[in-house]
Amino acid sequence: MNLAIKTLFAGLALILAGCGTTYEAAKAAYDNAIPCCKNLSEIRYQNLAEKEITLIDVNQSSQVFTFDSGKSYVAAFEIPRHDATISFRLKSYLMGDSVDESHVFFPKVMVLDSRYSLLNEYSTEGLAIVHVPLKEAYAENPKGINAKLEADFPLSADARYIVIYTTADILSKITVFSVSIAVPIIAPGVVAVIPTSRYRNVNIRHSPFGRLSLLLE
Repeated sequence: MNLAIKTLFAGLALILAGCGTTYEAAKAAYDNAIPCCKNLSEIRYQNLAEKEITLIDVNQSSQVFTFDSGKSYVAAFEIPRHDATISFRLKSYLMGDSVDESHVFFPKVMVLDSRYSLLNEYSTEGLAIVHVPLKEAYAENPKGINAKLEADFPLSADARYIVIYTTADILSKITVFSVSIAVPIIAPGVVAVIPTSRYRNVNIRHSPFGRLSLLLE
């Protein structure tokens, strides 16, 4: 497949409307969210399987916890016991009906031992938003935009739990995402776009909601 066709498909995916949660709805839910627990040990932890992708929506149905860095929805997991360091891959996809209205969850990862004591903490803050192949986007983020954050983090042998959250400071920021400018073409029986070599910047709001893909390897 040549570059022009790949760019055409990327343009179509970014322009066609999805069916996602708006930033305004996410922010309103977050503002009214009530923390569930006072201690990390009180959070409910799901089992996270190895070597298979787990898709998680962080939203108004998620648990809420107040960290030193502010209130956040959380996704919390118990990981399988392991004798050596393993890799944890985390993706966070853009949500929304179009790239211009999209928002994204910038996660931090808190790694805990069996006593819920902090071992490590990782952040995706500062990572660039990148385009996603359409096959991957349809499989992991069918209601959102084909763009994501992605990072790999090590989990040592004594790691037992992970808590994924964001911070008040992160939520106050935006990230600039560069997208190609495409010209729409409408003809009888055909709706398409023609890619151009020009780009524009879009301000992506940092969201309290997220669409996450998780993988232990």
